[in-house]
Amino acid sequence: MSVSNRLAELYSHPAVQEFGATLRRSLRMNDDYASILDFEFAETPEAFAEALKRFLRRFEGLARRKKLQRPTQKYLEEITKLVDQYGVKLVRAALISHALVRGEREEDQTNQQGKLPSGKRPAQRHQPLRRKVQSSIRTIRESNRRR
Repeated sequence: MSVSNRLAELYSHPAVQEFGATLRRSLRMNDDYASILDFEFAETPEAFAEALKRFLRRFEGLARRKKLQRPTQKYLEEITKLVDQYGVKLVRAALISHALVRGEREEDQTNQQGKLPSGKRPAQRHQPLRRKVQSSIRTIRESNRRR
């Protein structure tokens, strides 16, 4: 199987789509930049599992407050199998990519109204996110250099 077919298979996997959408909701509704960074810096399966655990713990609070649907146990198990099959770097890239794109429902609403559900235009909505993530990455890199 070629690399592009493997990537397409990974990115279209229901577990990746579900966890990516959940990460997107957490990011947009709860400003959960910490989870993005946890995943970004996970290099080993163990670190990925820890990042996943911390993300699910953070999302649990949001899900209770906002009555959101949580990812299923089946998808959790499938994500771990995908890490074994494809490796941490590809799975985390797929999750983060799904989290940072606009969802299908958002796309439909934007096409109809020209704005996102938050009332902001897409470019406005993501500038603070970009600044916060870049600032956090710089801080982490600086602290790693000091060690």
